[in-house]
Amino acid sequence: MNIREIIKDVEYIYYFSCGVAFFRAKDERGRYQGLIDKTGEIVWDIKWRTPALRLSAFPNYIKTANEKKEWIYLDVRTLEFVTEPECVRARESSRAWRMAHDAPKAQFIKGIETPFDVPMKRYLNEAYIAFAVRDRNSGAEEGSIAALLQRKWGVQDLEGKEVLPAIFEDVDMGGKEKHFVVEYDGLCGVMDDKQKWIIPREYADIICYKGNGDTNGVNDHYVAFIGRDKTASMCGLLDKDGQVLLPFEYENIFPSPTEQLITVQQAGQWRVINPKGETVFEIGK
Repeated sequence: MNIREIIKDVEYIYYFSCGVAFFRAKDERGRYQGLIDKTGEIVWDIKWRTPALRLSAFPNYIKTANEKKEWIYLDVRTLEFVTEPECVRARESSRAWRMAHDAPKAQFIKGIETPFDVPMKRYLNEAYIAFAVRDRNSGAEEGSIAALLQRKWGVQDLEGKEVLPAIFEDVDMGGKEKHFVVEYDGLCGVMDDKQKWIIPREYADIICYKGNGDTNGVNDHYVAFIGRDKTASMCGLLDKDGQVLLPFEYENIFPSPTEQLITVQQAGQWRVINPKGETVFEIGK
């Protein structure tokens, strides 16, 4: 079956990875999810269940859980489930993974159990830490959960030197080294470590899609949403320097980390395009 045959029932088509893309849809069988190839052919599908399939950090795998609620991975190359791929074991033994997962959990628990002025931290990568301090101008009652949650974020290096001050609603890594996606007063932009704006603070949201350096993917691009309403905004595609590659005419954009393909939704219709905006295939045609 080709996904074009269920055009009215397609809910999502995510980015392509190793020749396939993850989709969600529904028909007379109910809601289901699976994989399509570059021509739109459904190469694998499964009835929707809880927990659902999820995109993983690895280009060859989709993450889900088994009946025991243990994490397992679907290898998109063989369409077989594996418990612990070698790439997962390698990542979870790395310093970067331990910093990004073990340390923030301990810091978060510590932040709740100790006074509210204790900063929360999360590791962005092996060079930078995002840290948060209480927002004293929030108006939240002293000692309340609201006071705990209403914090301002900044960035520091591993030696504790401040890179960005703690004035932002959120911070994350950008598409280049020493670039950071920040949210301030409800709008997002990209700032470097010298606190210079690389992409102006004028978007409702900015999502950085990190490519794999050793692949042919659409690497390290930004999907930006215009306006102030994140739920109603249209999005476009920006490069690492903020140049507009795709205009702000889409409901969804998903760049591929492994191939020169971009999945887009425009006026409710899904299609796959290349970085030049040329259609590779269009659902419904």
